[in-house]
Amino acid sequence: MIYGGFFGNRVTPDIRKFINLNRKYWADIKGSQKKGYILVDGLKSSAAYLVVASRAVKSIEENTGCLPIVLANAFSFSWGFWKKVYESYNINNFLYLKNYYWRAVFVFRALILSLDFYMKKRNVSDLLKLEFEGVYVGDLIYDNILRFNKGLYTIEKIKWNYFGYIFSAFLRVMICKEIFNKYNIKYVYVCLPVFIKGGILVRIADQKGAIVVLASRKLMKSYEGLDIMEGKYRPRKLDVEALRQKDQLYKDIDAYFNKRFSGEVNEIDVLKSYKGKIEYNKDVLCERLGLDKSKPIVFIMPHAFSDGPHHTPIEKLLFRDFYVWLVETIKCVSEITNINWIMKPHPMSFKYNEEGEVKRLVDLYGKNNIKICPDDLNTKSIKDIADVILTVQGKSGLEFGCFGIPAIVTSQASYSGFGFTIEPRTVEEYFNLLKNISAIPKLNEDQIKTAKVLSAIMFLYSRTNDPMFPPEEDILYFRYNEKARWKQNCLLMEKYYRTRDEFYLRVKDLLDLNLYKKYLN
Repeated sequence: MIYGGFFGNRVTPDIRKFINLNRKYWADIKGSQKKGYILVDGLKSSAAYLVVASRAVKSIEENTGCLPIVLANAFSFSWGFWKKVYESYNINNFLYLKNYYWRAVFVFRALILSLDFYMKKRNVSDLLKLEFEGVYVGDLIYDNILRFNKGLYTIEKIKWNYFGYIFSAFLRVMICKEIFNKYNIKYVYVCLPVFIKGGILVRIADQKGAIVVLASRKLMKSYEGLDIMEGKYRPRKLDVEALRQKDQLYKDIDAYFNKRFSGEVNEIDVLKSYKGKIEYNKDVLCERLGLDKSKPIVFIMPHAFSDGPHHTPIEKLLFRDFYVWLVETIKCVSEITNINWIMKPHPMSFKYNEEGEVKRLVDLYGKNNIKICPDDLNTKSIKDIADVILTVQGKSGLEFGCFGIPAIVTSQASYSGFGFTIEPRTVEEYFNLLKNISAIPKLNEDQIKTAKVLSAIMFLYSRTNDPMFPPEEDILYFRYNEKARWKQNCLLMEKYYRTRDEFYLRVKDLLDLNLYKKYLN
């Protein structure tokens, strides 16, 4: 990060050192505009993002001959320093959003369109259906409003303080289309293909025939030949079938779950769910919560309400958002007394300042047959206690499917459509499933096998060892300490070799649609 100065910014010695160390690795890779451009989402500027995005883009450049061009805000004084970091990767072409924001015709048109939306007294349904110039933007606006308004978990009506989000969506569509019309963009690299900033960019890229690429140590995906609206973790069916034949996969995922359940996987949500927690069995949990142990147990797994409920095609969502799903589910199951319903709040709710909201909803809409899961419960316990899991599209439906626990999902999850999840097509069908949930059987051997293949892809094979992020590093420390991250970047660059950088090399496999070749050979 940039620190200090009267104007809010000065470059640290570690950033200068990193820039000087880094230059020598990238001078030999030179793309050409004749081959087309790689548009880089440069709207995020953290130390971690810069070293990931820049190397991913250089790999695309080396393997396609296309020329990188960074799309940046460039409003802050610190942008000049981030520009120098990109230039140390021999990335020297930049587009500045600020140059487009001042175009009167764009601003005026976006203003008129936004006012028109309000003057016609549009409702939430109209917002979610909103399109502009063939680009679906309503869901992105909705998710932005939830993310950036503390304490707001669902939208009941359109308010005037949402005007800026609607205006910015219209404006960004015009800007991005202008960029794609001017430049021959072949690839787009983004951090996240969601919300207004990332979502509009990737949807226009898809509309214009560019290939959208996501590449980080935790996820690699090319949208070439895929629906741009599908979730980022959803794998290709051909890859699923190919990996299904590999015996080693099942050993790998079993070993992974042993580590995950012991809290030995260095990820924040895993540490919050498993590290230092107590393993319960059914008898102990029922006694703790005052439940009848002769009844089946269903775990309800809420999402973080503000974490982009529309990361999947809206027509696949039975409910408007995560919050509405939970409220309606609580109302329904409160009348179903032959089941023990246990609510397990999302481990990352603290990140979005949502702690306590699930309990408030249970107290407001539930009855005595719905209990909040103990805070000290190791999530591992669920695999031996649950009869069924309820989720919109959460990873729990995949994770516990590996242990025979069926999941009812109400969206297009990254793992739905593969034959081991229960996927109601209407709200009425969903409520009928809840009323008859005791009749749902455990998963069979073939379904468990499929769940394990999908789990191996999500939790292991789509992830990559990255020399710039040692697996043993303290992720909580570096996540919130940019100074420490830059110091770490310098230490790691002193022993960096591009030819041994698995992350850099694997981007080529991604472009070749052969991401899992090392697991298939």
